[in-house]
Amino acid sequence: MRGHDQLGFTLLELLVVLVIAVMATTLVAPGFSQVTERMALRGDSQKVAALLRFARSESIAQGSKISIELQPETGTLLIYSQQATSVYPVESRTDISLTGNRNESVLSNRILFFPDGSSSGGGIHLRSPAGHYQIVVDWLTGRVEVDG
Repeated sequence: MRGHDQLGFTLLELLVVLVIAVMATTLVAPGFSQVTERMALRGDSQKVAALLRFARSESIAQGSKISIELQPETGTLLIYSQQATSVYPVESRTDISLTGNRNESVLSNRILFFPDGSSSGGGIHLRSPAGHYQIVVDWLTGRVEVDG
């Protein structure tokens, strides 16, 4: 006859713990994917804002106009300067749109930065199933802000 002083767990106790662990994983896993998508979208918005700030500073440093244009079919941003054209892809799951200032002297599908630090103004909108961000470029100061 066995005593009750044995160490260890019964099979029933192990099964109960296993069922609880599976249920907890099932409930928590979808939340992780939303968090990672939200973080990726936020990262994309920060990268695009940094790109716009860089374009503004390069325009001032070079003393020439720099243009940012969106290629919607590829989801890439093009930066045109006197020295080169640069291509920057955006995350494939992100829907991106560019709204330029509706000024008649400036094309509305691009944002221009001028050597004095000003810009044509406009915005870039990033959307994904996890949310959206809007990056706004002030026309007078060229300041770039991210609204989330």
